[in-house]
Amino acid sequence: MNEKLTWQDNWLLGIDALDDEHREMVRLINRLVDDDERVSIQQRVSDLMEHLHKHFHREEAFLRQINYPGYSNHQREHKMEIAEITALLHELESEKRTAITPAFFQNLKYWFLNHAVLEDKRFSDFYFREYKGDLVENMPLAQERSGNQPNDT
Repeated sequence: MNEKLTWQDNWLLGIDALDDEHREMVRLINRLVDDDERVSIQQRVSDLMEHLHKHFHREEAFLRQINYPGYSNHQREHKMEIAEITALLHELESEKRTAITPAFFQNLKYWFLNHAVLEDKRFSDFYFREYKGDLVENMPLAQERSGNQPNDT
């Protein structure tokens, strides 16, 4: 059985725009194993891919703005995940695969927990330490400022 991710508030970064995108990412990951015949598995994977592209673009712009020292490694992880999901999408489109395997779903959940929760927490900690949560006017997330760092639970 494919146990779905359940959102945990201790995953919050304290950056509202990115937190909202992470919540949506959890929803889209879980949707991959839904028994919804109305939406093809290819479309569900494609929707996740589109969301990841937008999220990674926004997150990388933010990391450049704050001069995050781990930017190159973080960007490399994004590229690797996009490549993995692209390969899955190609397999689904060529009908070499008709569903998400439990192993793929487990790996995707592991990736989310490792990357979006643990790795993103590193840049969030850096941001709050270096910028005290203040977004400068030209930062991509300036209009979506939360000003609050999440509580550790």
